[in-house]
Amino acid sequence: MNGLVIDLDVARKSGDLLVATRSDPEIPGGGKNGISLISSAAKLIWKKNLNWQVRAQSISPDGTLAVISTYDGKLTAIGRQGRTVWETEETCRPYVLKNLSVFCYHDEDSAPDIAFDWFDKSGKKKLSFPIIGDILAFAISTDERNLALALTDGRVILLENGGTSLKSSVRALVQKTLPGEILDIAVGSGTSPIVTVISRDKKPGAVNQTQLATLDHSGKLSSPVALGFAAEQLELSGTANHLLIRGGHRSKSDHVAVLAAFEISVDGTPLARATLKKRAESRIPGVGPAWMEFPGGDKVALGAPCPDCFLLWDPFRNKSFEIPVRPEATLFRTSRVRAKARLIIALDNGHLVIYELSTPGERP
Repeated sequence: MNGLVIDLDVARKSGDLLVATRSDPEIPGGGKNGISLISSAAKLIWKKNLNWQVRAQSISPDGTLAVISTYDGKLTAIGRQGRTVWETEETCRPYVLKNLSVFCYHDEDSAPDIAFDWFDKSGKKKLSFPIIGDILAFAISTDERNLALALTDGRVILLENGGTSLKSSVRALVQKTLPGEILDIAVGSGTSPIVTVISRDKKPGAVNQTQLATLDHSGKLSSPVALGFAAEQLELSGTANHLLIRGGHRSKSDHVAVLAAFEISVDGTPLARATLKKRAESRIPGVGPAWMEFPGGDKVALGAPCPDCFLLWDPFRNKSFEIPVRPEATLFRTSRVRAKARLIIALDNGHLVIYELSTPGERP
């Protein structure tokens, strides 16, 4: 790539890659601020140099529309042929839905009184959702039906979009205030969604006192599960029945990284109560976390235990192996293309490396 890779998105259906770069003195030639679309066959489709660095980006599931937010306050939609489809003045983080409309949420750097905006595929703003407070985290379900927001004051809001990619009116189903500081959230699909939340006790000296809980669509909060380590980030599997949590054990002089895997069981009642069961824990650093999903539903977790290697960890078989990576990996994504699992790694020299695996036990 012509620059240091700073963001990477994968089209869920087509497997195309949207890659943002910035100039960097360590890159040969210095590199440039830019955005590129690469096909699932690793062929360059288009490339654009930019005056301003990309702040956030997203690509549609079929790879036909890319949307970028840049540091000059512009939101730009780019079509499959590399032409600008629409552009507007907006500072937000985009998420392109399968009908090519764009959900754009406002984080701490943007409008404090608006949670998110929704633009149709022609760039016309159709909805602004008002809110009081700053958004700490957000999540969209795989079927694009449900949206969860976590605010800095401890509130979790579950919203429903009417079932057709925000075409219908968005309404709040549940609003709940949780004790402590929310760290991350995830939300499941369907008409009875479960929101998974990790939070931290705000008391002094409670840095490792993090917990995991679920919130159902009726507003019932499960009994929290103490994690025993300082959780930082969670990742829900595509089927929403497995959960990865990245964190670590912290002290004044040391930090031991942890990846933990949980199984989420839903009892099938109309209120869809969820039960959390810990499956495994591994003391490895994580640059994710992420699930790599294989044909047949097998899954492995990913982490980076050292600067020049990458690790695949199967928490259900308690197996792992390393992939040598040189130079250092800066970020990664996973995808499924033609019945194979893919691991895409961005290196700190501006290169991308793509691995394909057919089974969890296969070495790439």
